[in-house]
Order: sequence, then structure tokens, then C-alpha cells
Amino acid sequence: MQSGKRLAVEVDSLPDDLIYKILSYVDTLYSVRLSVLSSRWRFIWISMPYLNFSSDEHISSSRYHEFVNNVLSVRCNNKIDVSSVSVMLGVNVTNRGLLLNSILDSILTMCKNLKNLTLERCRVFERDELSDAFTIINSRLLSLTLKKVVWHVDFVYVNTPQLKNLILVDTSPLEAKGYYGRSISALSGVTILTRDLTYLYIKGSYFPELCLDGFHSLEKVDLYISSPQKTNVHKIRYLLQRLHSVKSLALSLEIVELLSTSEEVISHQPSPFHSLKSLKIYPLQGLKPLELQCLRTYTLKSSLEMFPTQLDEEQEAMKKGLIH
Repeated sequence: MQSGKRLAVEVDSLPDDLIYKILSYVDTLYSVRLSVLSSRWRFIWISMPYLNFSSDEHISSSRYHEFVNNVLSVRCNNKIDVSSVSVMLGVNVTNRGLLLNSILDSILTMCKNLKNLTLERCRVFERDELSDAFTIINSRLLSLTLKKVVWHVDFVYVNTPQLKNLILVDTSPLEAKGYYGRSISALSGVTILTRDLTYLYIKGSYFPELCLDGFHSLEKVDLYISSPQKTNVHKIRYLLQRLHSVKSLALSLEIVELLSTSEEVISHQPSPFHSLKSLKIYPLQGLKPLELQCLRTYTLKSSLEMFPTQLDEEQEAMKKGLIH
């Protein structure tokens, strides 16, 4: 009994920001349950600026959707906005695909000031029976993360005029096939409509069929493609040629190797990297020697000529380690 009281006192002494941080790692369902730990925790989940729906319990989709709606109803009726929502539905949740659409509709409808949205390890189906596409339309969203999603659609359409950060982490084709779905790189098209994107992160085995607005404002780009195909060269070139404002660029070594063997496609192209200050190259399939000549190609050639004056010490050390 004494230990329980001592724990309650210790919990009560924690600052709100730390409690928010702790609760951000667990499903909101558990956050509500944890409210019994102390009187101070009883209603603290109501004031959290972000919600995490990441259930892996044996629970029906209707019950979990009812819980989500109840939480959103309470949260959206108080004075503290919900600015960030993360959704990750485990295999034990029934009808995960239909549940995701229901939850997403509730989030986009009820969270008027939503700024950050994360969908992770979800199965995604079309939200409109008349369209074979997954659509997100939101005028206030600033950050969108689609991580290891299994897709059951042909197209993804995102219309978010104020989006600043876009993170795409693909699931493996084998894992997607196990769920009779697709990885994002296997879709017919991914369209992102935005005006002022500043950060783009793409990681996966293959390069997606990406149609993206807002190139002119990109400042940081990370492209980690482990198995780029020869057919990806035109897509990669199209993207790289529009990175005029990029200050920090990170590429997988596999992309650089692909570009170095595709001179017929990328030769005689001027470097678009007028603002580049940091260039990093990472091998995704294990460390291996890197010939300097491999780097002196296409858009990277004139960028490398700026170094080491604009190359940070970390990149200089990395380059030497890969070359020797």
C-alpha cells in the first residue's frame, strides 16, 4: 500500500510536458486507462496536444471506432487543440482497412486544427466506392507521414496546400504481398499537391511514381532507395533537376551508382544545386568501396567541385571512409 502511495506521489510530481511525452508512446486507449494511477492523471489526457491510436488488442473495429469518436468528441470540445494524430492498427484489430477510413474521416472532420498526421503499418483502401484512390484533403496539415502502409488502391491523392514535411517510408514488396496489397512504389501514381514543401524524405526498395508540387521551396531532401531500377532514372532525374533551393541533400549510394551508369539519360545536364551546403551519401546494402569517379557524374559533379569549402566535417570524414 505504501509503495502504491509513493508511486502516486512521484507520478503527481512529474511536469505536464514529461507526462505528455510518456503518454505519446502508448495508445490513447491506455492513456485513458492510466488515468487511474493518480488524481492528477485522471484528466490529463484531455489536455494532450496529440493523440496516438495504435491499438493491437483483440478488439472489434466498431468498438474501437466508437472509442476514437468519443475521445475526439471530448478533445474537440475543449480549448486545447489536437495538433498531431498518429494511427497504427495492429493485426489483432478486425476490419483494419475499413476502420482506418472511419477513423480518418473522424480525425479530418473533428480535428479542425490538425497539423501533423501519421499513418503507420495500416492497410489502406479507397475512401470512395466510385474511385480507386486514397484521398486526403486538408487545408491546415503541415506534416504528413506514411510509414510502411499496405495499399489496396491504385492511386494516392493528397491535397494539402500548407504541407511542409512529407515522409514516405515504404513497406517491403514481400510484406505487402503477404496482405494481398501493394507497396507505395507499386502504385500507379502518388500525387501530392502543396505550395511550400520544405522537407521530403523517401525510403524504400524502389522509387515511387511521384507527382509533387512545391519543388521550389524544398530545403532538405533525403532519398534512401536501396534497389533503384534502371527504369527509375527518369523519375530521379526529374526530381533532382527541380531541387534548386535544396541546402541539404542525402542520397543512398545505390542511387548514385545508378546515375553513374546512366550517362545516356543524365549527361550534359547542369547541376541544379545552387544552394547546396551539405551532401551525404549512405550505402543501404552494407558498406563497400566507392570510386570517386562514381560521384563525378551528372548533377553531383559541379556540387562536389564546391567542396571541401562548403562540405561539413562530417561529410568529409564519411567521403574519405567510403573512398578508401
